[in-house]
Amino acid sequence: MFPNALRRLSSRLATASVNDRTFKTRFLMAGHAKLVPKESKALPKSHELKKENIAAKKKNSEPSLKDQQDKKVWSKKKRETLFGIHPVEICLSERKRTIYKVFCSKIREDTVSNESLQRILNIASARKIPIKSVETRQLNLMTNKATHQGIGMQVSPLILRPWNDAMECFGQSDDNGQLCIYVDRVQDPMNMGAILRTAVFLGIDGIFVPTENSCRLSPVVAKASAGALECAPLYSVENPASLFTFLQRLGWDIVGSDQDCEPYTAHKHPKFSIWRLGNSTKSTPCSG
Repeated sequence: MFPNALRRLSSRLATASVNDRTFKTRFLMAGHAKLVPKESKALPKSHELKKENIAAKKKNSEPSLKDQQDKKVWSKKKRETLFGIHPVEICLSERKRTIYKVFCSKIREDTVSNESLQRILNIASARKIPIKSVETRQLNLMTNKATHQGIGMQVSPLILRPWNDAMECFGQSDDNGQLCIYVDRVQDPMNMGAILRTAVFLGIDGIFVPTENSCRLSPVVAKASAGALECAPLYSVENPASLFTFLQRLGWDIVGSDQDCEPYTAHKHPKFSIWRLGNSTKSTPCSG
């Protein structure tokens, strides 16, 4: 009985079409074989797979700066985790965000870190902000294994004021003049953080960031800026052309760099100017 079943199976395989071969063999205790058809699933078409991949990427991708500024898309109920001693401490002092909770890992033996962490905990305790002690590995997960220095804080996203609210930057009564910068299409968070850190140190009067084609002002930017993101005079720009047109009418100079230009030392520094800083890969366009 058993050899006959094998011969029938071999004969079936030799003459079967591709669709007929979608079965599996179950050997029963009686010594004969039972052929059970296997359910075949239709493969999705290539364009359907492409759509699914694009949808998954959009779902998992980080929101843009424009989404962050749009309260309908990125409401104040959304939360993110700041990390690092300087970003957390400056955020506590500036009070630009809603603070929900402070997370602290075991205090390190380093004296400077101990003093800084204790100062943060004292401020949070005085303001009745919940403090939760967590394991270091949990803080690593919350910050995506970033250099958190043993401290994290759950906060609302930073909402920038629109540029037309920055009239204090455009006044002509200041004898010392005004110097602002426009950060043009900088998409690397580390570069953005370095620009903000330097601008705050040099005392720049206003920093204007476009809502399109710019990296989100995330906790990574806050850490890269050593906390300068929390205290920088930042303004969002939806239409750069309107900003530059407005400044030109006020008599401001719009300054950019070019490989064929004259040295900046050959020119008198204008009292009222905005410097347009491009990214590291694409040149800055002449128009808005």
